[in-house]
Amino acid sequence: MFSRSGESADSVIIRMARAEREKALVVSSDREVVNSSEAFGAAAISAEGFENKIALAVAMGQNVQDRDEAEGWKPTTQKKGPRRRLPKRKRRSRSKIKKL
Repeated sequence: MFSRSGESADSVIIRMARAEREKALVVSSDREVVNSSEAFGAAAISAEGFENKIALAVAMGQNVQDRDEAEGWKPTTQKKGPRRRLPKRKRRSRSKIKKL
């Protein structure tokens, strides 16, 4: 998608976040874009954070089964200490980012 003549790309991103609301995930390091999109209910992540998530996903995809068996890793649901619950908006945003 391209911006119109005389329109910035940031305003296009904000407009798309306004239209999609909770369905949108905005990847931007621009604080204005992040704040505006979060105000409309969209989840936001920095470009650096997104890059780290992608690199981690690529690394996890390579020999995951071999690594797990070698280390003896077993998934668990055991809690580790007290939990502080985030506000609902932050929990929704975090869950969208985790799905990456």
